[in-house]
Amino acid sequence: FAPGPEPMRLEISLFYPVIDQRHHKADFDAVAYFPAAVARFEDAALSDIGVHAPNGTFSKLALHLASDRTCQRSGSHQPGVDFPLAIFMPGEGTTRLWYSQIAATVASNGYIVSTIDPPYNVDVVEYLDGSLVLLNKTVWDTEDYEALARTAYVGIQSQAQDVSFVLDQLSNVTLARTLVPNLPAAGFNTTTAMFGHSLGGSTAYSILEQDTRVLGGLDMDGGLFGPGNGTDKPFMIMGCGNHTRDPDGDFTQITWAATWPNLTGWRREITIAVSSSLNTDRR
Repeated sequence: FAPGPEPMRLEISLFYPVIDQRHHKADFDAVAYFPAAVARFEDAALSDIGVHAPNGTFSKLALHLASDRTCQRSGSHQPGVDFPLAIFMPGEGTTRLWYSQIAATVASNGYIVSTIDPPYNVDVVEYLDGSLVLLNKTVWDTEDYEALARTAYVGIQSQAQDVSFVLDQLSNVTLARTLVPNLPAAGFNTTTAMFGHSLGGSTAYSILEQDTRVLGGLDMDGGLFGPGNGTDKPFMIMGCGNHTRDPDGDFTQITWAATWPNLTGWRREITIAVSSSLNTDRR
């Protein structure tokens, strides 16, 4: 999805539990929800679609996380042993950073969560050196439905490869131990589950039969039309009041209805009550 050949760089975030700190408010850190450049970008982007907020609104958002200072002092805490790994990918045209509160909440229930931004498929990626990569609108902004479906299909394939690459890297014990304090000598257990929103949810389905380390998945409102014609691994789809498994519905609903018989293992469809989909064409 890059406009030309370039080295692949993936920006990820890692969330992991630390020991109980409910009685030590000083051990909680309020960190910026977005890096400064991403906050400015989202201010402008959301203003363009009618979310009118004063300039600087998103730079003021904070994410409250339990500090890992105690974790670093305690050699007994071993997150690689104690907690399973979960992978998350965002929807096309968003950013993994919008979902950080979800990832932190999942982590607080006993998981290590890695969120991944696939560059050129999300609206903006800011790397540690300050450089930015933006959504490749030339391939996504089209009225040609078939062309858009082909692009999304390739997007799912490439994002599945991104997930496998991240799992490969987290299997590198030397690298992994630089990311999480007190990681045991064995490193991460990289058998995992994947969840995602929209195109990220589509990826969570398609990767199940492509990478044996991914044991199950959750699709939050994403069409099931990528590579993969079924699975016997556990899988769940999550929709809303006007977005359910309906063969006469929109694109996403039709794919859910068509794929449902091919989910031969544990399966669930969850509908979020008193909610609706504002953009039913989003993949």
